[in-house]
Amino acid sequence: CPSDDARGQRLRELAVLAASASRRVRDLSHLLAQPVAHAPFEDLLRAQLHQLEQTLGLTCELTLDDAFPSLESEPGGHLIRIIREAVVNAARHAHARCVWIDCVRQGDRATVCISNDGQPLPAAAAPVDGLGFRQMRMRAELLDATLALRPLATGAVLELSFAAPRSAAVATRHAESPTSEWK
Repeated sequence: CPSDDARGQRLRELAVLAASASRRVRDLSHLLAQPVAHAPFEDLLRAQLHQLEQTLGLTCELTLDDAFPSLESEPGGHLIRIIREAVVNAARHAHARCVWIDCVRQGDRATVCISNDGQPLPAAAAPVDGLGFRQMRMRAELLDATLALRPLATGAVLELSFAAPRSAAVATRHAESPTSEWK
């Protein structure tokens, strides 16, 4: 039978573990929150990246090309979730400290490249078989987009490319600012 001191020490350890678990659940619930439909895509993406930085302890640098389309709620939500999953994967699996998100438009195509400074992809592993990557592929299909994951010397790059919307409802972003960077 453990002594009172041993039981007290164990209870203190359990209290620390419970507090840590509670913080992680709270952080995860923030990550799972649905985007606000009336907010612009750029604002939603910046808020999501800020939350990821706080939760995962890494730096996200966002560059949005002036010509990158401002997406409507549904496609914007899919794109934000793909970016979020890529950032979480970079932190969790590659132990990245910095993630770069570049959103550009070239002609009639919009491209998002998410790269990181983490460990390179393992040669033997198949990262495309995980649940997160399958969900990214599903969301990419909903956007009628191509999705490619390539190893780099340090980290990896995930590239998503889709037809840039042409309707007035998804006009390009702020014409007055050539690029916007998140640090």
